[in-house]
Amino acid sequence: MSFSGNYTLPTLVTALAIGFQQLIKTMNGDKYVREINQNIFIIRGKMILLIEDNFDVRENTTEILQLAGYKVVTACNGKEGVKLAEIQIPELIICDIMMPELDGYGVLGVLKKNTATAGIPFIFLSAKEDCGSKKSVDADAYITKPFDDGNLLETVKKCLRKNF
Repeated sequence: MSFSGNYTLPTLVTALAIGFQQLIKTMNGDKYVREINQNIFIIRGKMILLIEDNFDVRENTTEILQLAGYKVVTACNGKEGVKLAEIQIPELIICDIMMPELDGYGVLGVLKKNTATAGIPFIFLSAKEDCGSKKSVDADAYITKPFDDGNLLETVKKCLRKNF
């Protein structure tokens, strides 16, 4: 397998996965090929909206998601996030709770009232452990900061699997 020209990260990830599939098939690993195919389906072309007011957290989280092959659109506050969600219609939203202008609970409330965005999986991202409150229960998942890359990516995959 050789690469020439400009390729996007998702294209390269897919190409590597296909090469890996071929290797596994030669080793009689059909079960693993099915699992890889399922994961490629979940990742390929999936756009995630990340709403986070902290620049460093927003940039680091974006990088983690992009390296995993996701397309990421970002917003630095809740009002901007709601506008982007209504225009872009992402496959998943990751949203901080405590933000200026419109907090994460407000974002979730507005989006759940809109038929175009009501079904989008929603993950809360917060420094406070609040996953038991009524407002947090309305989200599909809750990740407490600081988080590790693996936990973030596994939560994202689970939420995307639920909807597809």
